[in-house]
Amino acid sequence: AGSVSLLVGSSGAGKAGDVKLRSGDTAGAVSGGDVVLQSGNGQTKSGNVQISAATEGKAAGDISLTSGDLSASADEVTLRAAKDMTVSSLGETLISSGGDKPVTIEAGNKAGSVSIEAGLSEDSAVPGGSVSVVGGEGMAGLSSGGSVEVAGGASQGGNGGDLLLTGGASETGASGSVLMRTASTDGIATSGSVTLGTGKTQAGVSGS
Repeated sequence: AGSVSLLVGSSGAGKAGDVKLRSGDTAGAVSGGDVVLQSGNGQTKSGNVQISAATEGKAAGDISLTSGDLSASADEVTLRAAKDMTVSSLGETLISSGGDKPVTIEAGNKAGSVSIEAGLSEDSAVPGGSVSVVGGEGMAGLSSGGSVEVAGGASQGGNGGDLLLTGGASETGASGSVLMRTASTDGIATSGSVTLGTGKTQAGVSGS
């Protein structure tokens, strides 16, 4: 089928022409006009919608999305940055998957690090933010709660990664404590155990 192209003139020196799509305003107590960009249907796949800034100059142009509420819904959503990516919110930020699908946060394959850090406090009466890692709750019958596993990285030939638990440092006050304990139980069952052990070895000496 035939195509429709909207093109503006190029420039040899100054800024090139703009293309603006704007819906109508209203003076009534209803919403303004909508702007809809939609591809056509197909037997095997619908058409693509592509919004891109040119990358042939000294620096690529910016793409800015500003809205009251912004929603992205698709079979798959991929956000990829050639350099840095920042996701920030003045309110609550929630990352969740649907159903029993996992949520994975990982660094690249060039020894990138993953850092999870709570917010600072500039008020002497307010402590810094906390970091909470909690396994899922078993809600049905005798369903057990989910486990939390923290492990150092494996190694093909060298030593495996260490696991370090450290209380927070302080310039003038006491440093933070490290507390390991099991939760209390409200029923007649016993509370959980705390077990510390070293790994087995085929030939060398086990750790102490």
